[in-house]
Amino acid sequence: MLANLGSDEATTAELIKWVEKLEKENERLSSENKRLTTQNDILLERFARWQHNLQKMDGVDMNRLATEIDNGLPAKNRD
Repeated sequence: MLANLGSDEATTAELIKWVEKLEKENERLSSENKRLTTQNDILLERFARWQHNLQKMDGVDMNRLATEIDNGLPAKNRD
């Protein structure tokens, strides 16, 4: 793409706009990544806490629980 560009002021202005657009997109994606990383960390901690508490409960078969918890959700009835 850059090989086809000229060196006039209009081309330079377009390149500046393009770079600004890419910088904004990068900022948005970085912010979203940070938010999702934080959310993921919270969910991982919650899962670990649930697992720990379940292991302490009498009568909980962790192998059965793992099998049951991995079952898919029922299909939605859209009628």
